[in-house]
Amino acid sequence: MLSHLHKSAGFVLASMCIVIFSLINCKQKEATAQSVTAKIPVTDSLMQVLTSSGQVVGTGFPAFAYRDIDGKTITSKKLSNQIVVYNFMFLGCAPCIAEKEGLKKVINQYHNAKEVEFVCFTFEPSERIFKDSSHYSGIGFRMVCLSNLEIEKLKSFCTCGYPLNIVVDKKGIIRYFKSGGADDVKEASEAIYRDLTKVINAYL
Repeated sequence: MLSHLHKSAGFVLASMCIVIFSLINCKQKEATAQSVTAKIPVTDSLMQVLTSSGQVVGTGFPAFAYRDIDGKTITSKKLSNQIVVYNFMFLGCAPCIAEKEGLKKVINQYHNAKEVEFVCFTFEPSERIFKDSSHYSGIGFRMVCLSNLEIEKLKSFCTCGYPLNIVVDKKGIIRYFKSGGADDVKEASEAIYRDLTKVINAYL
C-alpha cells in the first residue's frame, strides 16, 4: 500500500514538472517571437519590411553592361564613385506615372551634381519612349530598354513590383529600396521626392 502511494506521488510530481516545463518553454518562445517582431516595424509595404530587416539594403547592386537609348554604353563599373538612382517602370503602371513629377523635381535639384546619376530601366521598346511624352526620358533619366527577361534577371535579387526605386552609394551598395507606390499624383510625388533627397544628401 505504501509502495503504491509512493508511486502515485512520484507520478503526480513528474506530471507537475512536465506541465511547469511546458509553460516555461511556451513563455520563452513567446518572448522570442515578440523580440523578433519588435525588430521589424509594421509598414504598408512588404518591400519596406525587407529593407528594414536588412535583406536588400546593405547589399551590392548587380553588375551590368548595356547601351542606353542614345547608343551610349552604360555599365555599373562606369557608374562607380557616383550615387545612382535606379528606377524600374513601364507605361501601363499607374504608380509609375504618378511619381513622375516627384522624380523630375529630384533630378532638377541635382542637375549640376556630377556625383549623382539617374538611370531608368524599362521593357518598353525604344521607339515608344521617343514618341510617348509620359515616359521618363524627358525628365533627365538615362533610359535603358531591355527585354522582360533581362529586366527580371537584373532585379532577381528581390521579389518586387513596379515602380521600383533604388539608391546606390558610391561603392555600389544599396542604401534605399522601395517597391510599389500610390496612384495619387500628389501623394506619390511628395513621397518619392522626400525619400530620395534624404538618402542622396546622406551619401553625397
